[in-house]
Amino acid sequence: SSTRQTSDQRVGVQVPPSAPIFASVFSELFKVVKSRVDVLSTWTNKLGEVKLFRNEQIHSDADSTSNADQSLQFNVANRDEFLAQIPTDGKGIEIGPFANPQLHGPNIKYLDVLTSEQLKRRARELGMDPEKVPHISYISNQNGFPEIPEIFDYALSCHSIEHQPDLIKHLNQVEKILSPSGKYFLIIPDKRYCFDHYLAESTFADIVGAFLEQRIVHTAKSVIEHRALTTHNDPVAHFSGNHGDILSNQPQRILQAISEFKNASGSYIDVHAWQFVPESFTELIANLNALGLTSFKITNIWNTPINNLEFFVTLTKSPGADAE
Repeated sequence: SSTRQTSDQRVGVQVPPSAPIFASVFSELFKVVKSRVDVLSTWTNKLGEVKLFRNEQIHSDADSTSNADQSLQFNVANRDEFLAQIPTDGKGIEIGPFANPQLHGPNIKYLDVLTSEQLKRRARELGMDPEKVPHISYISNQNGFPEIPEIFDYALSCHSIEHQPDLIKHLNQVEKILSPSGKYFLIIPDKRYCFDHYLAESTFADIVGAFLEQRIVHTAKSVIEHRALTTHNDPVAHFSGNHGDILSNQPQRILQAISEFKNASGSYIDVHAWQFVPESFTELIANLNALGLTSFKITNIWNTPINNLEFFVTLTKSPGADAE
C-alpha cells in the first residue's frame, strides 16, 4: 500500500484547528494497541515492514509451495472428515458446545457462557435434547475467558467465533491456554450459504476497530443486521441461487431490532458480529499475524462443501509466542 502523507505535508492543504485533538486521540489508540498485543519494542518496526496480504498473493504463495509444503489446502472436506483430523490422544477444550458438543472423551473440557444446568434449561426451551449438554468446566463472561489454570494441546469451536464481539481478544485468549504449536480448529459459517447471505463480508478494519474499542457486546448495527437483514438458512437453496426475500416486513423487523437493542441497556445480545468466506478469513488471519495481533497462522483451510454452509480451518500457534 502507498505511504500516506499527513495533512500538513500535502501542498495547498491547511491543518484544521482540530488536528491536534485528532492526533492526541490517535496517539492514545496507538498506545492501547501496543499494550494489548505485547509488542511494545517492535511495534513501530512491524508497521514499517509489514506487507498486508491480499487473497491473490495468499493463493499464489500456497500454489507455489503446494508440492513441497501442504500447509494451505483449498480442497473440499466435510465436518466428519475435519473432526477426524483432531488428535484423540491430546488434551483439548471445546468452546461453546451448548447441546451439540463435537468432541468427546476423558481428555476434553468444555467452556460456554452458561452453566450446564442453565444450558439444559435453554435446550428444553428450544426443543433440543438437554441430555446432550456436557459438563461445563469453565464459564466465560463479558471479559471473555475466566481464569483457566490448564494448558491444552488444541481447542475447537463450532460456529462460535462469528459471535465474538472482539475477535482479536478471543484469539489471544485461546493462544494463552494452548501449548507451544497448539492448534485451534474452527468450523465457521460461510456467509454466502447461510442466513448472512445479504450481509457484507467483515473487513480487517472492522475487526481491528472492535479490538481498539475493547468491545464486549454487539453493536446496534450487528443486532439490526441479524434480526432484520438476514434470510433463510438453507445451503442447498443458496447453492442453487435462491437466496430468499429479506424485504418482507423489513421496516417492522428493523424497529423490533432497535427496540431490542435499547431494552438490553448495554447487556449482551447473541447475534453474529462477523461474516466470512474462506478467502476473506485467510486474508484476515494473515494480516493479523503480520501486525503482531495474533500468533496464529493458518495451516489448513478447506472450502465450503457443495450444498453445505460451513468451512473448516486449522490455526497453529507460533512456537515462540509465549516468550514474546
